[in-house]
Amino acid sequence: MSRSADQVWAEMLTLLPRGAAWPAGTTGAAGTGGAGSSLLAAVLRPLAEGIAEVEAAAEALMREVDPRSATVMLPDFERLLGADPCGRNIAALPLDERRRLAHSRYTARGGASRLYFEGVAEKRGTPIVITNLVVSQAGLLEAGDEIVGISEAFTFSVQLPLGLWKVAEAGELAAGDLIYSFEPSDLECEIGRLKPAHTEAVFTYAESGT
Repeated sequence: MSRSADQVWAEMLTLLPRGAAWPAGTTGAAGTGGAGSSLLAAVLRPLAEGIAEVEAAAEALMREVDPRSATVMLPDFERLLGADPCGRNIAALPLDERRRLAHSRYTARGGASRLYFEGVAEKRGTPIVITNLVVSQAGLLEAGDEIVGISEAFTFSVQLPLGLWKVAEAGELAAGDLIYSFEPSDLECEIGRLKPAHTEAVFTYAESGT
């Protein structure tokens, strides 16, 4: 933990030699007697401020080693990671989103399980629900069950939060306007890029709690 300039200065004063050669002056800082008002104490004050600034900068640098809290070094993480594989304009994203994206790519280790893909989405701050489709078999189906064909044996469903969407209201529509619109999540690209080549991901959206 970094120290304030006063704390550094007080410690420096305690390290000064003692004796008749050092002027006592009036009451000084941090219980050092007269040392706080001496000429040497005044000379040490700017040095203490400089040391405090170095300690504060070193403490701030500790936050820069993690993409999730980096600010100054975030562009360096992004440069080392290279161009975004999904073609996103990283510079145009909000700071928190850039941090989550850099952390997700920086810590990626690969995988093919449901938990792996849920972890990828969790690092981006988006909860998802993955459902593996099972091919329907005679004798195991019940009334109302969805029929899953053999062609869907390697298909899995990914449900994402609906996010930002807009429904048109009567009186505000003009010719050619959409009745409703929303922006698909860029997780579609990420999961589609990371999934095993023989599988197919189907994406659905639902409001929270539905």
